[in-house]
Amino acid sequence: MKSELESKLHYRPLGQTDTDKLINLWNETFQPPFHIDAAVWQHCTWDTPGFAAEDGRVAWVGQTPVGVIITKVWRLTPLGTLDHTRGFISALAVHPQVQRHGLGGRLLEWAEWRLREQGAVVFLPGREVNPFFCGIPEPTGALPFFEKHGYTCNGLVYDTRRDLQGYTPHPQGQATRARLGDRLTLRPASAADIPDLLAFLDREFPGRWRFDIGRFLDQGGAPADIMVLCLDGELHGFAHLHSPHTPPTAYGMNWRLALTPPAGGLGPIGVSEAVRGEKLGLTLLDAGVQTLAERAVRGCVIDWTTLLDFYAKIGFQPWIAYHQARKPVTE
Repeated sequence: MKSELESKLHYRPLGQTDTDKLINLWNETFQPPFHIDAAVWQHCTWDTPGFAAEDGRVAWVGQTPVGVIITKVWRLTPLGTLDHTRGFISALAVHPQVQRHGLGGRLLEWAEWRLREQGAVVFLPGREVNPFFCGIPEPTGALPFFEKHGYTCNGLVYDTRRDLQGYTPHPQGQATRARLGDRLTLRPASAADIPDLLAFLDREFPGRWRFDIGRFLDQGGAPADIMVLCLDGELHGFAHLHSPHTPPTAYGMNWRLALTPPAGGLGPIGVSEAVRGEKLGLTLLDAGVQTLAERAVRGCVIDWTTLLDFYAKIGFQPWIAYHQARKPVTE
């Protein structure tokens, strides 16, 4: 026999005209820091490559959405380990007034069916392209729900943050700059740097980072939002800067409403294998954060990392922890 709630529910795919109502549902379901606006919703849904309305399912009571789940699969050319066999549970929200009536479980069951139909062999909460979350956010207390439904946790990742007001360069970064002198150049990229930057990424980080940076630039992102490191005239490092003027097209900016404005972020960041051991990673990080401070960033995020000790060197502290979980597909 159907419960009273079940008898009132009807379901339909995600609709762009429902965005305002769905954002209200989201912000009434999640506590800060997880409140979002329309720009984040758009980026994490409709702006995702290959995303379709049928990848989402919304539960309604009358004209009010009370639950939503969003799935994603990779429909483009395989990118490293990213292909159609990895099915992502991008987000699940059930309004507090209708929680504990089984709606979350029914939405998750539908999502797993949808992903299985798309060819997935494993289900992963978060971590997809244009993600809402980089895992199951610990502050929501949702891990037991996923464990109940067969998901196992295999570690934590973190978003870190600090206020950049009064930021001063790190002594080790300064020492490396002094040691290398004119051999080392650290600066925001220009349009002329893009061919070398993309060649560098093709060589050193050919998977998701190459895709994300290339797409950012293709969509009109400013080259100056990429910090480059050159040694002896050759590009050997990059850091993606998220400045106050940058459109919120990066995971680290999802929770910017909870940061001291103007909010910003940094990541990804990497140096070539050939120069590792020269302490250039911290030097590049220091230069990137200093540039953000000069652009008046206050609340700053470095997201989706396990390198807490590294980022702590320049004052970034753990902010939000996320459980990395997975569930193999079973017939």
